[in-house]
Parts: sequence; structure tokens; C-alpha cells
Amino acid sequence: MIFLGLSFDSFKVDMQMLTYAAADFGVLLATRFVVVFGLTIIANRFMTDKSKTIGMKEALLVSTAGLIRGSIAYVLIVKLANGDAL
Repeated sequence: MIFLGLSFDSFKVDMQMLTYAAADFGVLLATRFVVVFGLTIIANRFMTDKSKTIGMKEALLVSTAGLIRGSIAYVLIVKLANGDAL
């Protein structure tokens, strides 16, 4: 759940927190894929050279890579804030 910006070791975990985390995760995941796939469709529609269009597999890769990049950045910030060695 680091992707959410929530580290459960620093919070008291209860049912309300889990419900919030699940809702937050669902909304973030849905908006990420809607934006990436929506922009892919728009970009492909207006491309003049159809050989350079972006496929849906590439768009899925971009979405997934963005999720991973965000969680890694969050972990690095938390470690640096705590003074831990990388």
C-alpha cells in the first residue's frame, strides 16, 4: 500500500482505514488507466503517420510503469526523511 502514500506501520490500522485505502486505491487505479488510455486514443486519432501510433499494450506498460515509479519515489522520500541509508 505504499503506492497510496500510506505506510500502515505508522498508522493505527482499523476497518475505516482499510476501507479508505481500498477506495483510494480503486479511484487512483481507475483514473490512471482512463487518462492514459484516453490520451492514447486521442493521440492515435490525430497522428498523421499511422505507423507511429501507440498500441494498447504500450499504454498498459506506461500505466504500470507509472505506478511502480510513484511507489519507488515515495519509499525514497520516506527513507531520506528518516535519515536511513539508501
